[in-house]
Amino acid sequence: MLPLKIGRLPDRTLVRMSFRAGPELARSLRAYAELYSETYGQAAAVPDLIPHMLESFLASDRAFALVRKAERAGRGAGPATTGPSAQKGQNRADLFAPSAAKEG
Repeated sequence: MLPLKIGRLPDRTLVRMSFRAGPELARSLRAYAELYSETYGQAAAVPDLIPHMLESFLASDRAFALVRKAERAGRGAGPATTGPSAQKGQNRADLFAPSAAKEG
């Protein structure tokens, strides 16, 4: 059979995840949901908004995008990720470490 113009569709099975939010983040998420409802005239619950917020955040994180692109290309985590020539910010551990750990 000849291949179709589009490839096989990716896995679209939803995965249930949960997390704990501090009181300030919880208030901010509820306020965002309220603003969303006012802006678009359509109610949206916080759990419905969070996946879109996370997708937007991940799409806008350039360091994360570079690492993912390198992994998809089969080159590991990208250039200069280990050894003495690795610069701060290029090491995968630096990319995902808390900011205090990056500074020290």
